[in-house]
Amino acid sequence: MNSYKAIIKKNGSTSKKIRSILKEFGRNRKKYLPDINKIFNLFGLYTYPQLTEEDDLDESSTISDLPLGNRGDLFTDEMEFHKFFNEQKAYEQFGLTKAPDHEYKPDHARDEIDFFGEDKQGRKVVIELKNTDGQKHVVEQVLRYKGYIKRKFPGSKIRGIIITGEFDPDIAFAFKGMEEEQRRNIEWYIYKYSSETGKIHFVRMLIK
Repeated sequence: MNSYKAIIKKNGSTSKKIRSILKEFGRNRKKYLPDINKIFNLFGLYTYPQLTEEDDLDESSTISDLPLGNRGDLFTDEMEFHKFFNEQKAYEQFGLTKAPDHEYKPDHARDEIDFFGEDKQGRKVVIELKNTDGQKHVVEQVLRYKGYIKRKFPGSKIRGIIITGEFDPDIAFAFKGMEEEQRRNIEWYIYKYSSETGKIHFVRMLIK
């Protein structure tokens, strides 16, 4: 379990084929998957989807040290989340050196981008916040926003960042449908917020 915890500490989560997980536990039959799932839980790790005997061994499972679903307190609504993200400079955790534009409206577009800025590497950054799960539509949103920015700043490198309050399987499946190059250029994080301490941090979801 130490190897899993080390990877998760560094990256926020890890994704592995179920066949590989079985092999690492010295098993080769699906009937052992529920027991393996319980072992993960005993060590404070969680799988999504949860391992069951019905799993396809060639599918992948995401492993994290936080229960998948809601990972902490949620904001009252997205506007409260936006305000906190901006005023508490949470964007600095994503390498932005100065406050991004809030509700940025690209030229010749009806949409508004939640936050648009630039990181330390000079890459344009599009950030979309969702207080709960966001559903699969958020991936299409960010791809469209990146298209707007690419049109205005041709030749620029563009990061797309999705931040949700909950793990959403629809977003996970949307990532699974992407080519590797696309997955590298869109990042998905789940926020963990404590209303008691007022602190927030972000766990990256690595979907393969």
